[in-house]
Amino acid sequence: MKQERNKLTPVIDGSDVQIPVDEILKVRNRLARAVGQLNGVIGMIDAGSPCKDTVIQMTAASKAVDRATYALLLAAFEACQAAPDADSESHEALKKIFMSLA
Repeated sequence: MKQERNKLTPVIDGSDVQIPVDEILKVRNRLARAVGQLNGVIGMIDAGSPCKDTVIQMTAASKAVDRATYALLLAAFEACQAAPDADSESHEALKKIFMSLA
Protein backbone atom coordinates (compact mmCIF):
# COMPACT_ATOMS: atom_id res chain seq x y z
CA MET A 1 0.00 0.00 0.00
CA LYS A 2 1.36 3.37 -0.97
CA GLN A 3 1.97 5.80 1.88
CA GLU A 4 -0.02 9.01 1.64
CA ARG A 5 2.04 12.11 1.16
CA ASN A 6 2.33 14.35 4.14
CA LYS A 7 4.23 17.58 4.56
CA LEU A 8 6.53 15.67 6.95
CA THR A 9 7.42 12.97 4.42
CA PRO A 10 9.51 14.57 1.69
CA VAL A 11 9.78 12.80 -1.62
CA ILE A 12 13.36 12.01 -2.48
CA ASP A 13 14.42 13.80 -5.63
CA GLY A 14 10.99 13.72 -7.24
CA SER A 15 10.57 9.96 -6.99
CA ASP A 16 7.79 8.15 -5.15
CA VAL A 17 10.18 7.07 -2.41
CA GLN A 18 9.27 8.72 0.87
CA ILE A 19 11.05 8.94 4.19
CA PRO A 20 8.90 7.55 7.01
CA VAL A 21 7.22 10.20 9.15
CA ASP A 22 8.82 8.91 12.36
CA GLU A 23 12.30 9.42 10.88
CA ILE A 24 11.44 12.96 9.78
CA LEU A 25 10.14 13.73 13.26
CA LYS A 26 13.40 12.49 14.79
CA VAL A 27 15.35 14.85 12.53
CA ARG A 28 12.98 17.70 13.33
CA ASN A 29 13.45 17.09 17.06
CA ARG A 30 17.22 17.16 16.64
CA LEU A 31 16.94 20.49 14.84
CA ALA A 32 14.62 21.90 17.49
CA ARG A 33 17.24 21.06 20.13
CA ALA A 34 19.89 22.75 17.98
CA VAL A 35 17.72 25.88 17.81
CA GLY A 36 17.57 25.82 21.60
CA GLN A 37 21.34 25.55 21.75
CA LEU A 38 21.73 28.45 19.32
CA ASN A 39 19.35 30.58 21.38
CA GLY A 40 21.52 29.76 24.38
CA VAL A 41 24.63 30.86 22.46
CA ILE A 42 22.96 34.13 21.52
CA GLY A 43 22.10 34.64 25.18
CA MET A 44 25.72 33.95 26.14
CA ILE A 45 26.94 36.52 23.62
CA ASP A 46 24.40 39.08 24.84
CA ALA A 47 25.45 38.41 28.43
CA GLY A 48 29.13 38.80 27.63
CA SER A 49 30.03 35.22 28.51
CA PRO A 50 33.67 34.18 28.11
CA CYS A 51 34.72 33.33 24.56
CA LYS A 52 35.82 29.81 25.51
CA ASP A 53 32.42 28.92 26.97
CA THR A 54 30.58 30.45 24.03
CA VAL A 55 32.69 28.60 21.46
CA ILE A 56 32.10 25.30 23.25
CA GLN A 57 28.33 25.84 22.99
CA MET A 58 28.61 26.96 19.36
CA THR A 59 30.51 23.77 18.55
CA ALA A 60 27.83 21.68 20.24
CA ALA A 61 25.11 23.43 18.21
CA SER A 62 27.05 22.89 15.00
CA LYS A 63 27.45 19.18 15.77
CA ALA A 64 23.73 18.91 16.49
CA VAL A 65 22.91 20.30 13.03
CA ASP A 66 25.49 17.98 11.43
CA ARG A 67 23.97 14.97 13.17
CA ALA A 68 20.50 15.97 12.00
CA THR A 69 21.84 16.22 8.45
CA TYR A 70 23.38 12.75 8.63
CA ALA A 71 20.23 11.30 10.21
CA LEU A 72 18.11 12.70 7.37
CA LEU A 73 20.45 11.32 4.73
CA LEU A 74 20.56 7.93 6.42
CA ALA A 75 16.76 7.81 6.53
CA ALA A 76 16.65 8.72 2.84
CA PHE A 77 19.17 6.00 1.93
CA GLU A 78 17.22 3.45 3.97
CA ALA A 79 13.95 4.50 2.32
CA CYS A 80 15.51 4.08 -1.13
CA GLN A 81 16.92 0.70 -0.20
CA ALA A 82 13.58 -0.52 1.17
CA ALA A 83 11.53 0.71 -1.79
CA PRO A 84 11.19 -1.92 -4.51
CA ASP A 85 10.58 0.76 -7.14
CA ALA A 86 13.41 3.12 -6.16
CA ASP A 87 15.26 4.36 -9.19
CA SER A 88 19.00 4.75 -9.55
CA GLU A 89 18.58 8.52 -9.97
CA SER A 90 17.44 8.79 -6.35
CA HIS A 91 20.46 6.82 -5.18
CA GLU A 92 22.83 8.94 -7.25
CA ALA A 93 21.27 12.19 -6.03
CA LEU A 94 21.67 11.06 -2.41
CA LYS A 95 25.28 10.02 -3.00
CA LYS A 96 25.98 13.45 -4.49
CA ILE A 97 24.47 15.18 -1.45
CA PHE A 98 26.40 12.94 0.89
CA MET A 99 29.69 13.61 -0.89
CA SER A 100 29.07 17.35 -0.76
CA LEU A 101 29.33 17.08 3.03
CA ALA A 102 32.92 15.84 2.85
